[in-house]
Amino acid sequence: MSATTRWRDTITKAGIGEIVDQMTSPVQDDERSGSYFWKNIRCRRVFEDPVLQKMMLNGEEISYSAVHYSYDAVTAGDVPDEDRILAKNGLIVIYRSKGKTYYIVDQNSTAQKLLRKILGYTGKSEIQKSNFDFPGDFFVWLVSRVYNSDCEIANTATDEEKVLELEEIKGIRGNTEDLQTIISASGESVMNVISTLSFLLESRKLNQVILNLRYSEHENICVKIQNATVEYQRPYKGVFEEDPQNDPDQFSAKLYLLLYLEILPLLEQEYRSNLDTEAWGPSAYRTFLQELKDNIIQKIEEKINSVKQ
Repeated sequence: MSATTRWRDTITKAGIGEIVDQMTSPVQDDERSGSYFWKNIRCRRVFEDPVLQKMMLNGEEISYSAVHYSYDAVTAGDVPDEDRILAKNGLIVIYRSKGKTYYIVDQNSTAQKLLRKILGYTGKSEIQKSNFDFPGDFFVWLVSRVYNSDCEIANTATDEEKVLELEEIKGIRGNTEDLQTIISASGESVMNVISTLSFLLESRKLNQVILNLRYSEHENICVKIQNATVEYQRPYKGVFEEDPQNDPDQFSAKLYLLLYLEILPLLEQEYRSNLDTEAWGPSAYRTFLQELKDNIIQKIEEKINSVKQ
């Protein structure tokens, strides 16, 4: 899967099995009007077993299923269709939580249209966004937690306490160039500290972090978090590798449910808690930048002193 978004169904009373039946039924092509249309829209079941899949997440038993979609996106024009077709395919995870139905889709700008097409919706507001709304300083907060080796976050909402460990920042992005230098809790090189400080000073707002995590039975989860999208990146190492089916769609469905229903809420809760207790805020941000500056000066002085006269 690529970057995902989450959506809530505001009208359905159907069960997940009925929703999957609707999604896998025939879908009409777009009318050939305008400069762009879809055709050959199809969905197939990911789980052939009619019994719904279930996972315990954040203290709640979650029922879920998934479909794999495909369609041809056609740009209008005078040349033959086959010269103007871009094949699209991906995954939709359907789940219910606290009595509401949600969809995780590996699309962003076209996700709502895709869901409306395969669900047969023709009205308004049936499908609404349900993404995490992370402000810019959330990403700086993550960087500061890893940089200062304050990396453990306990999840007490589950039956058995789990600990989320922020292992390293693999990249950050703002309104300047990407920073590719890895920021880890294990120690910083001079160039790492300098590049981190200069990036944070130059970029008025961060909007993306690529983060390596360890969580319970999951030894490594690499995830790219942005304001509106979430995307896991390889490699993954953990209990989901033990699935005898070894099906990539089934693996993605479980991992995205874990991210959306346990890991991201835990990060958001910890961030909000730090704001409430003033462990994070404008003053803490200034302190973080000062620590980076002092660290640069110390490391440069150490380097100068180590050079033989």
